[in-house]
Amino acid sequence: MKKFGINFTNLIVGILLILLGIFFCVGNTELLTKIIFITIGLIMIITNIYPLVESINNKDNMSIIYHVIEIVFGILFI
Repeated sequence: MKKFGINFTNLIVGILLILLGIFFCVGNTELLTKIIFITIGLIMIITNIYPLVESINNKDNMSIIYHVIEIVFGILFI
């Protein structure tokens, strides 16, 4: 018989997402939506700063434009 292992990271993330879904159903969705957009905006900004610096060092114009646009979208999300 095969043993089934439990990946606790997936279990915890699944439980948190279920709780988030329940909160969306019964809670203040406007506040939660603002928090999610701010989080997405910050992630977009943070994840594009280092590639932007690398693109500037490599003088890759298309990559610079792409990362600047991504950072601007992150600011707009906030």
